[in-house]
Order: sequence, then structure tokens, then C-alpha cells
Amino acid sequence: MNYFIGEPKKSDIRTATSKPRTDVTEVLEKLGFVRLEVPKAWTTPEGNTLTRGLGLYLQLNEKIKMLKPGDKLFFQFPTPNSLFLKRILKKLHKKQVEALVLVHDLQYIRYKDDPSFSKFAKLKFKMKESTLLNEYNKIIVHNEAMKKEMISWGISKDKLISLGLFDYLTSSPVAQSDTENSIIIAGNLAENKAGYAYKLPKSPKYRLYGVNYAENNAKNAANVTYHGSFKAEDVSTMKGRFGLVWDGTSVDTCAGNFGNYLRYNNPFKFSMYMAAELPVIVWSKSALAAFVEEHKVGLAVDSLNDVPALLAKMTDADYQQIKANVKVISQKVRQGSFTEEAVLKAIKGA
Repeated sequence: MNYFIGEPKKSDIRTATSKPRTDVTEVLEKLGFVRLEVPKAWTTPEGNTLTRGLGLYLQLNEKIKMLKPGDKLFFQFPTPNSLFLKRILKKLHKKQVEALVLVHDLQYIRYKDDPSFSKFAKLKFKMKESTLLNEYNKIIVHNEAMKKEMISWGISKDKLISLGLFDYLTSSPVAQSDTENSIIIAGNLAENKAGYAYKLPKSPKYRLYGVNYAENNAKNAANVTYHGSFKAEDVSTMKGRFGLVWDGTSVDTCAGNFGNYLRYNNPFKFSMYMAAELPVIVWSKSALAAFVEEHKVGLAVDSLNDVPALLAKMTDADYQQIKANVKVISQKVRQGSFTEEAVLKAIKGA
């Protein structure tokens, strides 16, 4: 039998922070995985790290007693209250139960170039993540760049499966079309994460959607309009020709922790744009630039200042071909195809 650790759905209806995990859960249920519920210890904020971790351990320890040799148990990473999780994974090995995991975030990769963290702190991040992940039989990671990084940690390449893209399950209509070369920026617009959005170039037109936008601090021209936030499932709220995947403080490159992280991760907003049938503009050094170029679903640029010239060269026929390519990917992410394919590889031992 195939099982998964159930996770409660959060109520952040104006952001998509919990949607990647709930979408994975929905795909697992579609594939016939049985939910193992550990609600209290999984989510409770009460108590210190030790008591919360022990609470989760005791609940999981009780749940896995029902598992038999040959069964598979699916986790999502990072795992809340994971202090004693390694012990659970070792018990699963003894029971000959395979432990599978899908990685959403890796803190070491995000902060490994941050000068405010000491070498010891970074090593602690790395050891904590690598030693725990190494206990799983199969690990689904974002892409080949993340896979390569984890191999350098000493994790066997035979355990690693590239997801390709996160899925974005929705029945919403697609985004509204625009006759102008407008670019959508959607997501968390806080200055510490998306500082570039406060000093955008004077062209083309930018439409901003999301939370935490400090409009009074923006130094943008009249070509930038803030449209508020929308429910994560309702991608039809957006209007534009392209969706931008960019992070950091600079328009000239993706810099800082969030910007450099793009070299390794698959931002969920990329999948949102695909679900909305929006061509994308990404940083040329991001991990997803290879996906964009292979599937011809948008543009990869070094700097946002390069965008106007590239759009000026693009014919309507060029744009419509990109849109057609995006539609193919859109159908896959809306149905959960990327997650389903990766999970099937994991349970089959591919």
C-alpha cells in the first residue's frame, strides 16, 4: 500500500504559500495514496522545539505500526517539528517500508552565499538537511540544478528524481489577454524579497499583483500599476502578455538570497503563470531558463533593461507560437501531470 503524511490546508487565501503542498496532496490522493493523519503535533505552535518534536515522533511512531514490508510512505520537505524524524525514517527502513519525499525548499541553498551567516551556521543548515534527506529512499527535487547540488552533498544520484515543474491545480479561467506588451509581477511584493519591483525600468508597462506592496516606497514611473492581491486559485484576475519570474533588489540581475536561489529552485509563480497561459520572462542564469528555452514558453534575459528591445523584435506570429507552447504546459500543470509523473517514478524505483 502507498501512504502519505496528511497536512492540513492553511487559510492563506491571498497568497499561494501553502498551495504547492496541498496540490501535491491532491495528486497523491488521485493516485490512490492513503492519508495518515497526525494533525495536532504537525501544526501546534505550543511548547518548545523539543516538546513539539517529541509530540510528532510519538504520533508518527504510533501510525507507522500499521505499515507492512513493501509499503511506501510519502513525506513533504521541509517537515514541521522534525527533531526526531530521522528515528522514524530508520524505523521505516527496519520495517522494509520505503520512505519517499518531495522537496519544496532547501534553506542551505537559499542562504549559503549570505555573508550575514557564519560558516558554522551554514554548515549546520547543510548537515541538518543532507543527513535527514539521505534517509529517504527516493527524493523528488525541483530540477537538474538542484539535483546536481545535492549530489555534491554526498546524496546518491540514484535517489534523486527531477520534478521539472511544480503543478498548479486550478479550474479558473486563464489570465486576461492584453494588446500592450505589459508584464505581470505576481507574488510576495515585500521590499526585502522583491526590491527590484520598486525601481522598475520606464518601459514596458508593468502590472503588479500580490501582498506586502509598500506603494509609498516605490520609485516607479507611470508605467507601473498595482492591482492588489487575488485568491491563489483565481489566475483569471491577472491581465497581461507576460509573467515575470525575478527576485532580489536589482533590475540588472537577480541578486541576494532570493535572487541567487533562482539558480536552483522552481518558483511556484512560474507554474501559476503557466496555469494562466501566460508566457514568461525569466533570469537567464536561473534554473528554469533551461525549461523556458527547451519548451519555448518565453524569454530568458540577463537584465530587465534588455526586455524592451526583445519585445520590439517579437512579431505577433512569434508571440502566438509561444502562447501555443505555453498552452501545452498549462494543461499539464493544471492536471498535476508533473507531480504525478515524478511520484510514479519514485514508487516504481526509477
